[in-house]
Amino acid sequence: MDLQQSWTKFLQGEQFMENGHWQQACCIFQEVMTELPAHFETAAQGEDVKPCQLHCILKGFADSAIYQSEILNKFGRQSLAFEALNTAYGHCQFWKYNRDFEHIMCALNSNANVLFQHMEQFCQAQLSLPTPETVWQNRLNDMQQAHKNFNLIHTVHHYPDSQPNSSLFMAS
Repeated sequence: MDLQQSWTKFLQGEQFMENGHWQQACCIFQEVMTELPAHFETAAQGEDVKPCQLHCILKGFADSAIYQSEILNKFGRQSLAFEALNTAYGHCQFWKYNRDFEHIMCALNSNANVLFQHMEQFCQAQLSLPTPETVWQNRLNDMQQAHKNFNLIHTVHHYPDSQPNSSLFMAS
């Protein structure tokens, strides 16, 4: 599936969601989440692609993960819902360290932070259930620590003269 087809699928997925066709939307967003990372990487290495176009691809990828997570949560598939967000978040964090993507660092940071916020809210929602599972508290703690560490590594990587706070690497 080429980029245009992926984008068309994404728009179809949004339409299915708006109309309450969760199963169809879920399948489409899974396809989009599978295809968009490769399209993003290819486009980012192309010289004729504008940063705003990369930002749109990245936003579509993050939004697909968020939508996919919402749908899977509705279906009672909480682990898969969390995994959709976590996978997209991981891609964003990985891309932040690739020199081909430095020109869109702001968009990468923004989307990583949005995905992190959704994961945090998701875990907190799981913890507010009448019988919360301890796995969600562990995931929340691990994710918060990892996010702090990613931000520290990003700061050191991009601003080597800054003085990192080494306590960020220690578990709280």
